[in-house]
Amino acid sequence: MLSHKQILTWIAATTVILAGTKATGWTATGTPFVVGTGLKNPIPWHVFYPTILVTVDPSAGMRDCYFQNAFTKAISPMTRTGPIPGAWEAYGSYQKWLLYLDPTIALPRLMSHDVDSGPNYTAAYSSYKQVGCGMSANRMIYGQYRANSVNGIYPVDLNFYNVQTGANTPHVVSDSEKMQFSHDGTTLVYRAVFGGQSGKIYGVLFSGGPEFLVSDHDGYAPSISGNLAAWYEPSGGGFNILAKDLSTGETRTVAFTTANPPRPSCANGTILWEDARNQGSSGIDIYGYDWASASEFPVTTAAGNQLNLIAGDDLVVWTSGSGNNQTLHAAKIVQPVTIADFRAISVTQNTVTLAWTSSGFANNPPTAYELRMRTDGPVTEANWASSTVVAGLPSPGAPGQPESFQVAGLSAGYHYFALKERLQDLSYSQLSTSVKAYCSAQPEAMEASEGSYISIAGVVEAVGADGAVYVQRDNAASALKVGLLTGQIPPPAGRNVIVTGRLEQDSVFYGPYLNASTVSDMVNNSTVRTYTMNQHTLGGNDSRFGGTAEGGLSNIWLSVRIAGRVWGISSSGNTWSFYLQDGSRPLDNSGQGVLVVTCFSPPPGLVDGSFATVEGISQLARSGGRRIEVTDPGGVVVH
Repeated sequence: MLSHKQILTWIAATTVILAGTKATGWTATGTPFVVGTGLKNPIPWHVFYPTILVTVDPSAGMRDCYFQNAFTKAISPMTRTGPIPGAWEAYGSYQKWLLYLDPTIALPRLMSHDVDSGPNYTAAYSSYKQVGCGMSANRMIYGQYRANSVNGIYPVDLNFYNVQTGANTPHVVSDSEKMQFSHDGTTLVYRAVFGGQSGKIYGVLFSGGPEFLVSDHDGYAPSISGNLAAWYEPSGGGFNILAKDLSTGETRTVAFTTANPPRPSCANGTILWEDARNQGSSGIDIYGYDWASASEFPVTTAAGNQLNLIAGDDLVVWTSGSGNNQTLHAAKIVQPVTIADFRAISVTQNTVTLAWTSSGFANNPPTAYELRMRTDGPVTEANWASSTVVAGLPSPGAPGQPESFQVAGLSAGYHYFALKERLQDLSYSQLSTSVKAYCSAQPEAMEASEGSYISIAGVVEAVGADGAVYVQRDNAASALKVGLLTGQIPPPAGRNVIVTGRLEQDSVFYGPYLNASTVSDMVNNSTVRTYTMNQHTLGGNDSRFGGTAEGGLSNIWLSVRIAGRVWGISSSGNTWSFYLQDGSRPLDNSGQGVLVVTCFSPPPGLVDGSFATVEGISQLARSGGRRIEVTDPGGVVVH
């Protein structure tokens, strides 16, 4: 048997489970709606969006099976003649496949049904009972009971049966009776009982490989969806609902209920179950738990018992009522649609160009954008209705498509923007973050308040070791640090650029910082101006650090050159540092001088006491003081 660590390593190596649906913040369900009424013993067996596999009893001793669209109510009966008599039982399905026992012959052979084309296939002939497990593509996994018992139980071995070629091969051979199967087309989970032991939860991939232990506790009715498996365990007169992320090995107890059975079911990052907390008032209800946010939410608390829960893809399905007058219900699992990267990519005196990535899903894409604006503060849900509507936005592209839009005719000052998407099902995305942009001529742009998007033109002085870009402004003897958006390639030194980003406080250094920035490369090159700093002038307009008087030259982030005595040389990994005593008497670095940091090898002759000239980016550390980051291999010269 593989250990937990071994199985996690093996799962990661296969990448099959990891390619499944990940927990992404499904936090609620939509309003429940009725799928069918006046039904006798309706049981939803499986959901493959938007279709539900349903069985009903049309008359005594008979059972019928059909496929029903949850939204259009359209019904597609199985390809066969009339209802099947006897104890008809569905064993599992996924996408277009259905597995069931054929009671029309003496032996309970396993059958499969292709929903699209209609043919029925028969599994391998056997004189012993078979059980259906699942089907993916043209391969069925079925369980075959053995003729002889082992330690008091009759083991069930799992086999592959190819319905097109008739090939029948073993998949899992182990001495446990396997039952209560669930699968998502990639992974199969089940309860396994060994002789003299309680049941444990195991899993196996459709693609092959050994079975693996999901839980060694006494677990029942496992369910699987992507990386998440769920099951229930008896506990203190009720049941714990447990779930496990198969990719990380994390297991959580997500709920306790006295509903019997609780029927846990997984669907796209959510665990759902039947719950008895309100049994005295509303009967059995259905609740859900979102794995990503670790939050619980109600699905339905309607009067009466809500039973036969099953979830799959985008739907939760259950039944209510009794006798010949039962109702089939469904609710759409709602995954919040968010616009995560709404930002400004250009700001001028009277325009703001906004950019974002189209959100939504393939089965629920965006159909329209709604952009609103204010000048008195951020756009929020509370003031969305009273905010100014910005017209003229284009129709959305497919989910994942980059989008942009320029808002023109703006006055000077602050403007706040927020965006929503209207989706195909007429619902709306969550409100984007509110973007604050400061429209002004470039010399005044740096006067904007923190959090504002501004645009600055300048020349790239250097790219730091951490990927930050240092830009020397065109219209002033000052510079700024620029943090690029993820994935942007820093432009080379000397390149003229326009930078648009969010004005923020750098957490390590003093000085203007543009974060989440977009750089428009103007291609043509300029010569970087290097300022020679004499003694205490390094530090800019902050007089605490030996700089000039308040209001004077700010040389923070500028390309500067200073000279002085070297001492305190040290190294850490690939980084070298030393102090340069430049003749000033600053309060920073405990009076040791300017700290020089470089990732380049020190030049020959660099020893304590030598005289050197250093060229790099001037910085003012919040803890310490003045320092220079050398950004060129020849930035340190020993004289």
